[in-house]
Amino acid sequence: KVEQKKKRKRYRKNKGKSTSQEVTLLKDSSPEKPAPVKVESIEPVEQKMEKEKTREEILQERKNKKLEKKGKAGKAEKPVMAVAEKEKIEGDVKPSKESVMAQREAKKLAKKSERAEKPEVIQKCNTDTELVGKMENLNIGETQKSKATTKAERRAIQEAQRAAKEQKLKEKPESKSQLVKKEVPKVSPVVRKSPRIEASQKHRVKLFSHLYLDHFMHPPKVSGDFEIHEAIRTLGAQYAKMEITGANARCFALLTIMKVVIKRFKTPPEKEFSRCLESYVCSIIAYLEQCRPMAVSMSNAMKFLKWQITQLPTDIVHVPDPDSEEEDDPHIELKMILFVIIDTYIKDQLDKADLAITWAVQEKIADGDVILTFGGSSLVKQIFKEAHNRSKKFRVIVADAAPLHEGRDMMRKLTDLGIDCTCVLITAVTFIMQDVTKVLVGANSLLANGYVMSRAGTAQIALVAKSHNVPVLVCCETHKVSERVQTDAFVYNEIGSPDDLVPRGVELGRNSLQNWRANPYLTPLHLYYDFTPPELVTAVITEIAILPCTSVPVILRIKPTEIGY
Repeated sequence: KVEQKKKRKRYRKNKGKSTSQEVTLLKDSSPEKPAPVKVESIEPVEQKMEKEKTREEILQERKNKKLEKKGKAGKAEKPVMAVAEKEKIEGDVKPSKESVMAQREAKKLAKKSERAEKPEVIQKCNTDTELVGKMENLNIGETQKSKATTKAERRAIQEAQRAAKEQKLKEKPESKSQLVKKEVPKVSPVVRKSPRIEASQKHRVKLFSHLYLDHFMHPPKVSGDFEIHEAIRTLGAQYAKMEITGANARCFALLTIMKVVIKRFKTPPEKEFSRCLESYVCSIIAYLEQCRPMAVSMSNAMKFLKWQITQLPTDIVHVPDPDSEEEDDPHIELKMILFVIIDTYIKDQLDKADLAITWAVQEKIADGDVILTFGGSSLVKQIFKEAHNRSKKFRVIVADAAPLHEGRDMMRKLTDLGIDCTCVLITAVTFIMQDVTKVLVGANSLLANGYVMSRAGTAQIALVAKSHNVPVLVCCETHKVSERVQTDAFVYNEIGSPDDLVPRGVELGRNSLQNWRANPYLTPLHLYYDFTPPELVTAVITEIAILPCTSVPVILRIKPTEIGY
């Protein structure tokens, strides 16, 4: 390698001599016109001079460029370094002793300034008397300090800080204990009230806590600016005591009593009849919701009534009758219009719809059929009555379940009509299903996603029928169709009284549920409805047509949107 380097140096020297000789010959031949070869001959010489720079110089140049980019030229050390580096690059000379000494002095001054600033900061931060005394004894002006003295000072400062923290910690618990002693008599009355809150929520299932009614059977008599009518209060009490059951029966009772309420309604002075009546109807709905949650048929009927109230004409002029003995009502014409609207709704949505469904189901009932039903649907009872009047030979199996025992009432009504009936409990459905040809049940409502909301136990019967390949037919009017979407019985349902689950006519010693309130580990749960998925339902029979459950959005599209159902 050494020999190769020597050969390269010799080659470069010979090459430089040849180029210089060529330049001199060209100058002698043409001194007046400068030849272009002259520039070409100088360039390799300059390149050769650049190549001869050492590696250290190149690295220093790169470092200088990086430092210039970062912008660190403002410090005291850099100007000295930059001058030294320039001297190295330009003259290839080592830094002088003066520049090195200047650098060292600058570093010493920087360290001294840092040491002088430290004790001032400590003196401002620490306010304890011990720290101030120790800092006064320190000689801040001395520049020459040993490392041992600085360490001792730091240890003293740390010990003083620890002592101050310990004193503060000792003072805090004493103050807290004094505050607690003062606040104890104020907190005691709140502790006495807590058992009452726990007692009200003691026998409640957490999963259904949003469904319990706090004002069960005892809602207020006044709602807003209006006093609730006596007829509405009696109706609410009947709903709460389960004296009126069934979606159609509850809707019919509500509409008939609304006619009485509208007839006796008096508009406040200087107010409009339609607006005041609409707000009064809203207060009635809120009152009935506190007695018992409204069925879908009831809510749809009230939506229809409120929409009709807003559409009442305003250009009707009242003409008083001088011969009448009763008190003159200035809004009697508008009330008569509402009476006609309510009557037509009852005829179309309740009476005629039931007749259309009964006639449509007659085509599905054949001689020799064994039909299973569950619950006490008035529509199903009407279908069986019409089939018996048409002298069809069929047999009915009524499934009954506690605690309402609606199947017993259904069986009693069918036997009075002369229909062959068999009553079984819901637990024996699996044994009876092999003889059943059809399952016919009613519904409380039909949801937008095809789920059927009916009496608790309907989903179990539909599941057993599906496993035995028995068709399940659901009879439901269109005024029971809801826009709500639900797939389980937890989000929305109705909870009945837990006392209904306690069997009656049993001795106290044999009945374990007689004193269920005294047992904190026992919580009875009584749900009214369950939800049957559309996969278990063969068809839904409405007054429009016999449709699958997936066609519920079609029914909602056919109905007028302003009615809201």
